[in-house]
Amino acid sequence: MIYTTTIHTHRHLVPKCCEKTLQLLRDNQETLLTILEVLLCDPLYLWIVSTTSKAKASNARTKLSLGGKAANKGPAASVTKASGGGEEGSGGLAGRALLAVRCKLCGAEGGAAGGVSVRGHVARLIHEATDPANLCRLFHGWQAYL
Repeated sequence: MIYTTTIHTHRHLVPKCCEKTLQLLRDNQETLLTILEVLLCDPLYLWIVSTTSKAKASNARTKLSLGGKAANKGPAASVTKASGGGEEGSGGLAGRALLAVRCKLCGAEGGAAGGVSVRGHVARLIHEATDPANLCRLFHGWQAYL
């Protein structure tokens, strides 16, 4: 994001466009959430979570936090939990995904209790997107020590 925009665009145009977009998303959040709830209840799509993928994600997070020194715990049993018809409730993977979208639309993610303003939310997202610590995790070939 840093190199795709000039300094002037990054400081003026991009935040304004993001603020307008986020405001439109917040204004129409009921419509968006209704569409997502319909997708949740789609009997043709199974929300599958395997313990293997959970273990891989957990190991990757552990390696990042420990500087790559975590031991691999081996593959877990591949047990899948599938739900057809969207009856897993708010505790399932699909319900958690919908709750995460709802929180992001309200600006209540990241520990903010009542949500933040559109301008504050956009400023935080742009700061996270341009933070070198996040950029180095995004690009695998980036070598900070060089």
